[in-house]
Amino acid sequence: MARGQPTLTGSQGSRAIGPVSGFVLKLARQSTALTQEKLAVALGVDVSTVQGWESGRRPLSAVSAGDFLRLCGRLSRLTWPTGRGKWRT
Repeated sequence: MARGQPTLTGSQGSRAIGPVSGFVLKLARQSTALTQEKLAVALGVDVSTVQGWESGRRPLSAVSAGDFLRLCGRLSRLTWPTGRGKWRT
């Protein structure tokens, strides 16, 4: 693989992807009106992890395939608030 190309590991190439995928995650979170704290609880991760993903400091491409699939599954189950203003997960 050529130097500087994105990879699925935590190598140098993934730094270029981190801010982009983190920005997409942030847009998705904001479109559902979730705070970073509520998203962290829904995903079962620490809020600092969500902050790291969104800022690009912790690239999503460095997450193992199994963990990433579990996160995707949890994200897909998040729904709009119920009539009482509470989020269902």
